[in-house]
Formats: sequence, structure tokens, C-alpha cells
Amino acid sequence: MTETISAIAINPFQRELESTPTEPIAAPRPGGNYVVDASVIEETSVVHAQQYGVSLWGNTAKIIAQEPSGKTKIFFLKVVTLGETGRHMCEGEFESLKAIHAVSPGFVPQPYAWGKYRREGPEAYFLLAEFRDVGEQPAEPIQLAQNLADLHQRSLSPTGKFGFHRATIEEDWDARNLLYSLTFNIGNTIYIPGSTQKHVVYEDMTTLCKMFCPEDLDKAISKLKASTNQKDSEQVGSERDSRSEGQEGQEEEEEEEEEEEEEIEEPVE
Repeated sequence: MTETISAIAINPFQRELESTPTEPIAAPRPGGNYVVDASVIEETSVVHAQQYGVSLWGNTAKIIAQEPSGKTKIFFLKVVTLGETGRHMCEGEFESLKAIHAVSPGFVPQPYAWGKYRREGPEAYFLLAEFRDVGEQPAEPIQLAQNLADLHQRSLSPTGKFGFHRATIEEDWDARNLLYSLTFNIGNTIYIPGSTQKHVVYEDMTTLCKMFCPEDLDKAISKLKASTNQKDSEQVGSERDSRSEGQEGQEEEEEEEEEEEEEIEEPVE
């Protein structure tokens, strides 16, 4: 039986891996020879390539290559044949690894490239990264938590918001990032004096409404504009009445002053 979430098939093997492991997970094993597409490595000659481990979404391989200088270098290759979904996955993982590696280079392998296969056949995309031997699985929890904490403490969002600038799998992740950041940004606006997040909250909420309920957004904006126009009209009318009352009052005062002056000027008999 196969289920789908975001157009990605979930097979029994994946379902088994998604359960919490109770036994140590075996390290990836090398397999048979693997043919590397010409789009992956252009200025480096492939000495040997073999299948390596198992991927839930495509194929993985270990590549031993020789650089023009004669130095040997080992790469990890992931190939995904899921069309546009595969493109999002490879590009998203490349950007994610690049961002993490820039802050904590020892935490993840260095990414080198991602792109589209040139070969004929099903549309395929690849991710090329530094090869690292996989050690103990699952990771030692305390050390993993410490590394994650260090990553978050030393990283800095380029936009000042929660989320990532690139969709990692499907476009709806952008909406999730905006949604998850709303609580923080709204709290920032309410409780921090001089907060500049008010405009961010407005833009994020407008974006989400345009994505999921554009008709409701249009109705709400129309209603808000009508209410604003009515308030403006009432305010203009009120100001006009105030000016009129003020003018009448001023005229009455002037008349009273003139009458008093006339009384003063009358001759005494």
C-alpha cells in the first residue's frame, strides 16, 4: 500500500524507518558500480563510483575522483527522480547545508553543487557534497542537542524572521514559515517598546491571506475601506459643524461687544 503526502510516495520501507529506533542503525554499505552523469563533475575525472547506502527518494553514491592537481577527493552524490519535487528537494537541501555549514562546518558535510541531469530519461536532479563516513546511529542525544543549540545561538536570520529564504521541499513550507513566525512577531510588536515588527506582521498576514483566502481578504479590505471612508466623512462633518458653531459663537460675542460699546458711548443726561 502506498500513501502520498505532497505528491511524495511513502512506501513500507520508509514507514519502518520513521518509527523510533530501538536498536543501533547499521551504517550505510557500499553497493555495485554507479554511472555518474556528466553534469555532476566536469573538471574532475571519476576514478571509481559505487552505490552507497539507501535513500528514501532516489539513489545515493560514493564517488572517488581525481582533481587536475592529481589530488584524490571523495564525494557523496544524491540523485532524485521526482520531477519538480526533486528539484525543490535538491536545491533546498543544498541551500540548507550551505547555511548550516557556514555557521557550524563540523556539523554537516560541505555542499558543492546541485543541478539537473543531462542524460535522457526521467527528469532527475542531483546534490553533490563532501563525503563523510557515517558513525553511530542514531546520534548521541546530548551531543546532538548541544550542537543544535550552538548552531541556533550563533546563526543569524538575514531577514530577521523565522523561516528560510528557499523552499526546501514544497512551496507550502514558505506559508508554514510565515505562519510559525507570526506568534513571535506579534509578541514582539506588543511587548517590546519601539518594535519594528508591526510592518512585518502586516505583510506576512497579507501574504498568507492572499495564498489561502483571497476572497475573504478582498471583502475584509473593502469593508475596512468603507468603514474608514465613513469615519472620514463623519470627521469632516463634525469639523465643519464645529467650525460653524465656533463662527456663530464668535459672531454672537462680537454683537455683544458692539452692544456694550454702544451703551458706553450713550451720553449721560
